[in-house]
Amino acid sequence: MAMGTFTFRLTPSSPRRMALAMACAALGFALTGCGGSPSPSASVVAQPPSVTLTWKASTSVVTGYVIYRSVADQTGPYVQIASTTSGATQYTDSAVAAGQTYFYEITSVDSSNNQSVPTSPVSAVIPAS
Repeated sequence: MAMGTFTFRLTPSSPRRMALAMACAALGFALTGCGGSPSPSASVVAQPPSVTLTWKASTSVVTGYVIYRSVADQTGPYVQIASTTSGATQYTDSAVAAGQTYFYEITSVDSSNNQSVPTSPVSAVIPAS
């Protein structure tokens, strides 16, 4: 499996929902569900000590995005680890540990503080030291 830092791209699929779109060619290996939501078994390898998430800005009016992480599995529980402003399209999670797998979801937030449905989960495997 390829090693390195990989970027996850999130694209809005409707005014209130974002769907995960991964740039598979850049990963150097095939993942099921490329170009759309990843399959539940899809995972990528991130280079320690961080995981960088990148997304396209929502086409709807949003005030920001909320990033959630789970260390259990793709079904959660997810804990909010960050929030961003509407202009942000990237977040780097530096609080990761070697040998751990992390799962991420992102929501967009509107001016009434309503959150969209979360993206499909994506995972990052941090190699053991």
